[in-house]
Amino acid sequence: MVKSDGRFEIPAARHLGMVVFRLKGPNDLTETLLKKINTFGKLHCVPAALKGNYVIRHPESGH
Repeated sequence: MVKSDGRFEIPAARHLGMVVFRLKGPNDLTETLLKKINTFGKLHCVPAALKGNYVIRHPESGH
């Protein structure tokens, strides 16, 4: 889903089932998105920093 949406970028290859993604643009956009994702309670993602960029990490579910 993230791959097909031009608003996102995938700054690292999937590794051990962990998907890393972020919104294109300033870090605060991705940080706000992560807070919204975790607020709904259907997914739990964790923040990380990669080359100075705020990224979201989520284990790939295979769905």
